[in-house]
Amino acid sequence: MIIGGLPSTNTFHHQLKGPVDDMADLLGISQSSWRLFAPNVSKQKSSLEARLTYTDGSFQLWHSPKWKSMGAIKRFLTFRQAEYFDNIQWKECVDGWKPLAIYLAKTHPKKGLQVMTVEIYRMVTDIPAPGRTKEVQRRLPLHIQRI
Repeated sequence: MIIGGLPSTNTFHHQLKGPVDDMADLLGISQSSWRLFAPNVSKQKSSLEARLTYTDGSFQLWHSPKWKSMGAIKRFLTFRQAEYFDNIQWKECVDGWKPLAIYLAKTHPKKGLQVMTVEIYRMVTDIPAPGRTKEVQRRLPLHIQRI
C-alpha cells in the first residue's frame, strides 16, 4: 500500500505502482489525484446546478450541496454524496448525466405538474490569487434531458 500511496519517483516505482493501483481500484480503496495540494493546487471550485422546467413553463433551480455550509456531522454523513457530485461533472462521467437528470426529475416534483426538461450545468468559479478578492463564475452546460 505504501507503493500506491506515494507519488512515482522513478521508472521502477512507476512500474510497481501500476499493478498496485489496479488492485486498489478493484478493492475500492484507491485514491485519485489530490489536486488540493502543491505543486498543482486547484485554481477552481465547482458545483452542479440544474434547471427543472415543468409542464406549465415554471422552473425550479437545484444546486448540489454546499460543503462549506455543512456542519461536521452532516459532512461525515454525506461525504459519499459530495464525492459523487464532485466526480459526475467531468466528461469522463458523461454516462451518468442522464440518470442524474432523471433522478432530479423524480425527486423534485411540483404539485400537479410533471418535469418536462432537466438542464444540468457545471458552475465553475476561478479562485483568485492571494490578495485578490474577485471571483469569476461561469455556467457551463453539461446535459439537457427531456423527461
